[in-house]
Amino acid sequence: MIAFLRYFFRGVVFLILEWLFVSKLEPGPGWAPVLYPMFFFALPIQFSNSAKMLLGFAFGLLLDLGLGTGGLHAASTTAMTFIQPFILRYFLSVDERESNLKPGPKSLGWLRFLWMAFWLLLVHQFFYQLYSLFSLGAPVLFLMRWIGNTFLSLVLIGLIQALFYKKKK
Repeated sequence: MIAFLRYFFRGVVFLILEWLFVSKLEPGPGWAPVLYPMFFFALPIQFSNSAKMLLGFAFGLLLDLGLGTGGLHAASTTAMTFIQPFILRYFLSVDERESNLKPGPKSLGWLRFLWMAFWLLLVHQFFYQLYSLFSLGAPVLFLMRWIGNTFLSLVLIGLIQALFYKKKK
């Protein structure tokens, strides 16, 4: 019960941060870094995949309601949480997948964590940009926003992780 409340509180904090601060960051037209996928990166490995997808949809829908983005976050977060187990399979050993590991810099190390976060953000931003442009008619604009927002989000998540990172003893 305590773990559930801890994750619920973290989710609320991420929603508030995204609503009040991160959504206001606009380095350029169409550039929209995101911080909230970090919440899904930190969920334990043994957390049910269908529950992650349902949580991703609900989280994205709440974010969309607050930002008025009409389902962009719900769809892209659901897609990211759907693909997350397949990506984690490449970054975790069998023993790590069978344990109740929480992916983060402490458990994976910085390189593996950032590499995992990069691929998950790439999926998230692909769907976000695809739905926001609603066409592949402007492939250069799509690619610029997709790759640019992925790297901006990765830098933002890396900075936040570095602020709250505690070394192993």
